[in-house]
Amino acid sequence: MILYKGIKARSLQQYMPKKPKKWSFKMFVRAMLSGIVYDFFLYTKSTIFNNMIFSEKEYDLGSGGKVVVHLCKTISHPRKSTVYFDNWFTSLELITLLKNEYEISSLRTSRNNRLRRCNLEQDRSLLKKSRVSFDYKVDNKVGIAVVKWADTKCVTLASSCVSHSPIVEVKRYSKEEKKKVGVD
Repeated sequence: MILYKGIKARSLQQYMPKKPKKWSFKMFVRAMLSGIVYDFFLYTKSTIFNNMIFSEKEYDLGSGGKVVVHLCKTISHPRKSTVYFDNWFTSLELITLLKNEYEISSLRTSRNNRLRRCNLEQDRSLLKKSRVSFDYKVDNKVGIAVVKWADTKCVTLASSCVSHSPIVEVKRYSKEEKKKVGVD
């Protein structure tokens, strides 16, 4: 989000009630982990995709999927690339398309309602077990893994490049012990 206090381009501004600056421009960006920006475009409401060409498969992905596809088309070495994005942009179809059509690996957080028929354990039962519990499903034919991990809340990840193993230990803050503890 880019803060703008002027009035000339007010029609392009977005109202985001949960953001600190309620009125601003929305920018979609493809950047490296270091923060270097490689590609970007401005959200322009209903005209956002007017000058972009999509195949039928890409067009069916919805707005978030089309944003990711458009930004990924400019990746110079797709086989060596992994794209990370959050749950607003994603679907399992997008991960499959990136893998099959562009040879791009991806990893994203996911909303439970976008998992199609991938039935993972319910959040409540995972959280009751323990903080290190998880459930996963892998489709080797398509090459996608979906993992739900119980931390303080459940986090669901879908990927075409990694799965649930190897399991490693990470440091997470424990309210009970009031310090960081090792969690698998």
